[in-house]
Amino acid sequence: MEKIDQISFEELRNDNADRLHELDVLAGGGDLRGTETTERTIRAGIDRFCRGTTQTDGSWTVVNLVEETGVPRPTLYRYKRELELFQNLGASAPHGGAREELKRLRSELAAEREAAKAERARHRNAEAVLVERIHALSLLVASAMGEDSLPRMIELSKPPE
Repeated sequence: MEKIDQISFEELRNDNADRLHELDVLAGGGDLRGTETTERTIRAGIDRFCRGTTQTDGSWTVVNLVEETGVPRPTLYRYKRELELFQNLGASAPHGGAREELKRLRSELAAEREAAKAERARHRNAEAVLVERIHALSLLVASAMGEDSLPRMIELSKPPE
């Protein structure tokens, strides 16, 4: 396998897609050996990483490749060529994949939650001010009508049934 600086992400991705296609053709004819079946599984997982459609958080780690493919880690390490391809792809992968999108969305959600929290606090403060003013006005009206009118005001404030 060539070094990262000599080959681009797209070239590596295309090489993987080509080999995956070869393995799919062999699988269609029923000519896959056990090692080729595992290689196909690993390369299909690598392809999902390249497309950004993994079931993991999208970071290019061996742990995530194991999780994505279901291939045990010791078995994965026996496929040195595929593992090196995966690591080279991860090192040359363009930024802004699923992981970055997830981070962006989480920070956006946190900002929205903070804004909603501030809005609720503002509404609670406005409600408290309105309750105080209504109470003050009620007392003012009651004193203007005489002390005995307070029970009458309370009776009048009941909603009609």
